[in-house]
Amino acid sequence: MSYTIRNIRPSVLHIPDAGQRLDSGQIAIVETLSPQMLSLLEERALEVVAHDPAPPAPPVAVPSKPAAEEKKSGKAATKATEAGDDAR
Repeated sequence: MSYTIRNIRPSVLHIPDAGQRLDSGQIAIVETLSPQMLSLLEERALEVVAHDPAPPAPPVAVPSKPAAEEKKSGKAATKATEAGDDAR
């Protein structure tokens, strides 16, 4: 879980318990919000720009067509149909 925080004060903001120093408008990505950060959020000196509650889920595999079906599509399917029509 990570938070993107931004200093919204016009001056430098020191957050000792997190070891952070943010210039005016500067952003930082932190894993957790420290007690001093929570206090600064309440005072509106700091804002959370983005919050990632959990890592993204792994991509889901989409099943593809079996090889036999792919060969029948397109020109091969047309030729097979035409050959079947000629045999009648």
